[in-house]
Amino acid sequence: MKSWLGAAACLFVQSIAFGHGQPPSFSMGSGNAIFVDIVNVQDEIQVDHKQSKLFYQSTIDFEALEHGFPIFDVEKDPTEVIMDGVPTTQALIKDPTDETKLRIAMQSVAPGRHQMIIKGEIKGAAMGSSGINWLWTMNDLTDRGFLERYLPANFEFDQAPRTLVFKFVRDSHKLNQRIVTNGTVTWLSQDTLQIRFPEYFTSSSFYLHMYVEGRFTELKSQFKTKDGRTVPVLVYSSAAGIVGKFETQAHVSLQDLERRFGTWKHDQVIIYAQEDVSGGMEYAGATVTDFNSLNHELIHSYFARGIMPANGNSGWIDEAITTWADHGSNSADSIGVVGTGMASHSPYFRQTDRKAYTSGARFIRYLDHLFKPFGGMDGALRELLKFRLFNTITTESFRSDLETISGLPLKSHFDQAVMGSPKSSNLSKTRYPNPHHMSVTPDRAQKLFQ
Repeated sequence: MKSWLGAAACLFVQSIAFGHGQPPSFSMGSGNAIFVDIVNVQDEIQVDHKQSKLFYQSTIDFEALEHGFPIFDVEKDPTEVIMDGVPTTQALIKDPTDETKLRIAMQSVAPGRHQMIIKGEIKGAAMGSSGINWLWTMNDLTDRGFLERYLPANFEFDQAPRTLVFKFVRDSHKLNQRIVTNGTVTWLSQDTLQIRFPEYFTSSSFYLHMYVEGRFTELKSQFKTKDGRTVPVLVYSSAAGIVGKFETQAHVSLQDLERRFGTWKHDQVIIYAQEDVSGGMEYAGATVTDFNSLNHELIHSYFARGIMPANGNSGWIDEAITTWADHGSNSADSIGVVGTGMASHSPYFRQTDRKAYTSGARFIRYLDHLFKPFGGMDGALRELLKFRLFNTITTESFRSDLETISGLPLKSHFDQAVMGSPKSSNLSKTRYPNPHHMSVTPDRAQKLFQ
């Protein structure tokens, strides 16, 4: 049997530079709307229990590579935007292909380093007499479905460190508040909370759940990884009777995933167990899920929130791999799919093509067949994770990496399976439901679960 050893060593292993997977800038009459490289973000969030409101001030340091109006996004209209110390305005516009909406700061910038401050009110938090219940719910089948639902963010291609500082004003610090997150929590004082998130996070990585202490049943354990680390495992739920089986299955799944794909590299395992709706949603080292989707969502911490899609045209990759891996990992000796268009959407497309669950998984079965002499798709993915973990990928870089690992030419196979007419591919927005994807909208999930 031919070994993968040596082939993977040829991979381009350094962090992928800005521009990998970013959509193109576009003209808007008075100048270009430009995508920028966010370098750092600090969000200061005022928690005013008396007014039952949360307000943010996001300080965004970014690099512009060309002249133009910086692009960002946040769902709720900001109340104030300041560019390099000068007040300006913002506008909600559509991209040139009419695929999505986004915001631009109405102050043109030159190439170089800049700072933008954005202020506004946060949507969705439930504040009562006992404290705050607030869950960030995201969805990769929904346009504008990631961090921009709550705070200013870039498109999914960008990676940058982010720090949240919560300031509890008036008597709010007396509340008995529980924080569950995939960031690092530090209480700076009795009324100031800091959460630092890793620099590799994209807009789809973040998990945050604030709730009143005692609201959920929690079951804590530890998982010993293959590289000797002790990782905390938290399973929590409003249904006390289900946390035990979730915790048991989580350890079984984690052991199997390490066997197949390598060490669990996240700093924690967070499982919000629920039985009210079907399906789940993945975050980096965390998930909100029902029992049937638990293994599927944990796989996503390797593919989706470990190796991460840079844009909507690469979103099919993780769903195809995860569906294949969770349903028998079978091979197919024929490609079986033609012209799906999963990777041929507008460059501004911001969600996952639903055919990834069906046609995409079928294509992975075919790749597994092609790679059998080298250890199958499992072997290829193990090598890919060694070099691409916590980096973004595109369809093109995924194909190129697999070619380097296997030594096989794959372009014609990818062209046949995942390219095609964007027009016909748009049908996928309403077809091909999957039981592992959460069966309610992000807004509905937030109301149900927070």
